[in-house]
Amino acid sequence: MKYAAVLASNKEGGVTMGEQWPPNRIGLSAGKRVLFLTKDLGLIRKQLYEGLDLSMEDIEVGDLLDDINTDVMTPAWVCFDHDPAIIAENAYAGLVHDGRRVFEPRALLDGGFEVIVSGHRKGTGSSRVLFQGIVRALARVASQPHSASVGRESESSSQPHSRPSTSVTTSTSDN
Repeated sequence: MKYAAVLASNKEGGVTMGEQWPPNRIGLSAGKRVLFLTKDLGLIRKQLYEGLDLSMEDIEVGDLLDDINTDVMTPAWVCFDHDPAIIAENAYAGLVHDGRRVFEPRALLDGGFEVIVSGHRKGTGSSRVLFQGIVRALARVASQPHSASVGRESESSSQPHSRPSTSVTTSTSDN
């Protein structure tokens, strides 16, 4: 019930769902649209720039774009701006086809979309997360003391020293 109270109190944003959570029925705000992120990027462009309105009856689930990572949704250069309104102008700037952005600046905002439908795993992984993981792993390795005898057999012992192994692992969460 705490979520319903928060949503009901958010009248400035136009969200009023009452006391029941989750609601029995969810609808779009008047005049708003649904954007389907399809594997056919031409269909995305038609929705963005030609006013094409798709519905789930028009496409199969397998037609939807899967594994949309955060570098597609918000490339690193977009994050140099700190104002969410400016960042929103470049939503999906990393979705590029034939050297051209599918989402031109403000395309998502100007299209009047309220809901985005995609396939499996939107917001997965990022090269920035992978890079941070590699840097942390390398920093740990660099901070470990090393000996000249590591990995060599000692002349006074028949037992070889074991070489420390280092592996870099990264994890991403599926959303």
